[in-house]
Amino acid sequence: MASAKPGVHVLKLESNTVPAALQNGEKVMRWDEELGTPMPCFLQVDEKAFYLSWTYTVPPSTTQYIDISQIRDTRTGKFAKSPKFQEVTPPSVPPCSAHVESQLTIASGLMNTAVAAIKPYKPESKMKDYGSAGDSLEDKTLTICTGTDFVNLTWTTFVFDSATKATLWTDELLKYSRNPVAANGSAMHYLEKIYARTKLAAMENNKQMTVKGITQLFATHKEDRKRVHLALKSVNLPCESKDNISSEDFTFQHFLTFYLNLCERTELNEIFNKLGCESTNSKGEKDKYLTKSQITEFINEYQRDPRLNEILYPFATTEDAESIIQRFEICEENRKKGW
Repeated sequence: MASAKPGVHVLKLESNTVPAALQNGEKVMRWDEELGTPMPCFLQVDEKAFYLSWTYTVPPSTTQYIDISQIRDTRTGKFAKSPKFQEVTPPSVPPCSAHVESQLTIASGLMNTAVAAIKPYKPESKMKDYGSAGDSLEDKTLTICTGTDFVNLTWTTFVFDSATKATLWTDELLKYSRNPVAANGSAMHYLEKIYARTKLAAMENNKQMTVKGITQLFATHKEDRKRVHLALKSVNLPCESKDNISSEDFTFQHFLTFYLNLCERTELNEIFNKLGCESTNSKGEKDKYLTKSQITEFINEYQRDPRLNEILYPFATTEDAESIIQRFEICEENRKKGW
């Protein structure tokens, strides 16, 4: 056994990759346990697998969504919570006199004649007959268990038109929720997640975003609403409460600038004011920036812990500053300059 080598388990971590079938979406039936009725909706997952959203196809066409990171389990087949249909029994008639009983019989006959001409609404037949007739209702059902803990759980049920689609969505959603890369993302990863949630929360008719929806997401009182409107104005977007914003115009770069103006990171401005340089852009506006030598000075003089050993933890160099610029500088022109 002396020649035995220890085993090494290599786990390749990758970000979530959403197939086209889930990005393009699927027409499904959502079962509402409180109402006891099926609701037709359009179900889809965003390209980064941040949220599972569904939009009802009947008025009012509202959109709801689930944070995929909060999914605890997905089930289909015999393990899913299939829709339960309540049987309605007619009320019992108390005993009465012969005359009253004859009058009730006549009224009941007239009522039955009128009702016979109307096809009764049976949610169970609508759900069981939905989609492929060869698949059972259980196999076409997807149940999603969500919650911030393992006690307070919420169950959401969808019915697909085939068992194959239900199985695909069940496996993919569970895989996204348990991805360690998504659970331990970078700051930019979570900014992209906030951007996706902003578009979902403020979207109207799948094309227009309302300023009112964005304000409700970020603001809690009057002063916050003013800050949201000013931040939207800083990126040249409509900022009045009744205005709408095209989803194509609200790109991630617009959101990032909006977010930075909303948060008011004054400590970042102090760094550029104290160490940075100024230049005039094509619009005649003054832009502040840091050169490679200034970034190196900032890391070594202001960020570095003076107690660190210089041999084990060497000082930052201009090459380190160059790599930081290439990694985090948004403007491609500035990356090419290298300063």
